[in-house]
Amino acid sequence: MAIDFSIYITKRNAPYIIWTVIAIVCALFFLLSSRAVPKSNGGPSKMQQRRRVSISLDGLLLGLSDSGPAIANFLEICQCCEVFAFGLADSDDREEKVWRMFESLGAFQAGFKRHRLMFSSTSEGRASMVRQLQPDLHLEASPEVAEALLGKVPEVRLVEALPSVKEVL
Repeated sequence: MAIDFSIYITKRNAPYIIWTVIAIVCALFFLLSSRAVPKSNGGPSKMQQRRRVSISLDGLLLGLSDSGPAIANFLEICQCCEVFAFGLADSDDREEKVWRMFESLGAFQAGFKRHRLMFSSTSEGRASMVRQLQPDLHLEASPEVAEALLGKVPEVRLVEALPSVKEVL
């Protein structure tokens, strides 16, 4: 029943066979060890990482007359994802207003990290910042920025702000 491999192995091909077997064993070892459950070392593992979402504040949360549902959705996203927010600011006063708005909304208590609120002076700058960040999803109100990010960010959603009740009547 046993197969005699000695007829296939010669002095000439023995090194090739030995090194091939060693390579296969090493490949199997690395393949099986990479699928092992990672040890918890305090930080989240690849399986536990949250989705990275970026959002343009201008047109989605800032400047709307009735942004109650948008704010509620934003706070919900802050609880389940890593959220990065981008706003346009041409002065320090504008930045300070946005900071105060975030504090009054309770965004920091909902899980939004302070260092993830970023500002640029132009929409082109915002597009560049989002491209560098490489989020899983970007929510944008400006069609120009959304078009600039297509193909560079995995998922870009152009969100149109809903008109307020006064605008409809």
